[in-house]
Amino acid sequence: MKKIMLLLSVSSLLISCSGMSASQSTPAVVTEEKKDSVEICYLGAKEDNTQCLATQPIDAVKMGYLNPFTDAHFLGTGSKAQYRLPQRAVLLKDYSQQLKLAPNFILGELMALHKDTVGIYSPFVLGVLQKIRTLSQAIVKVNSSFRSPQYNAGLQGTAKWSRHQYGDAFDISSSKLSLNQLIQMCKDLGATYTDKYVAHVHCDWRNEPLAPAFFGSAPKTREMFDLPELVQDLNQSSEIQIEGIIRNGNVIQLSSAVEFQEDPTALYKKWQIRTPSGRLLEYESQSCQVLLESGVYYVSHFIGEHIHLQTSFRVK
Repeated sequence: MKKIMLLLSVSSLLISCSGMSASQSTPAVVTEEKKDSVEICYLGAKEDNTQCLATQPIDAVKMGYLNPFTDAHFLGTGSKAQYRLPQRAVLLKDYSQQLKLAPNFILGELMALHKDTVGIYSPFVLGVLQKIRTLSQAIVKVNSSFRSPQYNAGLQGTAKWSRHQYGDAFDISSSKLSLNQLIQMCKDLGATYTDKYVAHVHCDWRNEPLAPAFFGSAPKTREMFDLPELVQDLNQSSEIQIEGIIRNGNVIQLSSAVEFQEDPTALYKKWQIRTPSGRLLEYESQSCQVLLESGVYYVSHFIGEHIHLQTSFRVK
């Protein structure tokens, strides 16, 4: 399996760089008659699946989507068909951002007009999001949902093939539920991949069939995403970094480098350090400093949900 790498991409077309507002940007919608629209239906306020929106043909390449079947640097995970070019999207100016797509979630939380002129979001994943809200009986804040490729490229550190671009991912947080509780709820509801950040969790359903109203018909056969293989790659491509001279009485700084992450904000990080005298030092921070004493140190480092790095070193 190809190595998962973190790619930073900056597009000259980004609204944030051009000074254009979302309302000023050019929609990536092909000029066709409205009668050619195909509806996509969501739960709606009454959970009767009757809140339907029209999807219009789009130029996915103009939007910044890459073709996984022809791109020599494809770095997605699992089936290339799950990264195929969308054919349609919702033209957001046609609808109020306050429109309820589910009892507790509005259009603007899932497909924000200030991020792009069109939106793509999975009705299935919205249904999961509503289930989390209903089961937890707690306010669930959507930190990020659909991101167009151009918007995604403007977020430093995000994955180039992020599932947010395909409308089957969300980042959420809650003042009532812990991050671990939110992750477990996502898993219980069939999430393909989850990860833990400092202030939110990422959950996606990248193995779930893409909505035909956006992506057209699915191929008859497709490869499934393999989480254990990705976790192995994440651990092999990440490393603990030590700054400073390892010598008795010196202070060193421990940090880590991660090559792949789904979102641009800081991954959750925890340090456990066993000192030569037997003390266990624990820090929940991106990096930490240690005053050295003579003997052997054992370091365990947890990053996000999946990465666990270990190292040891001797101090003279």
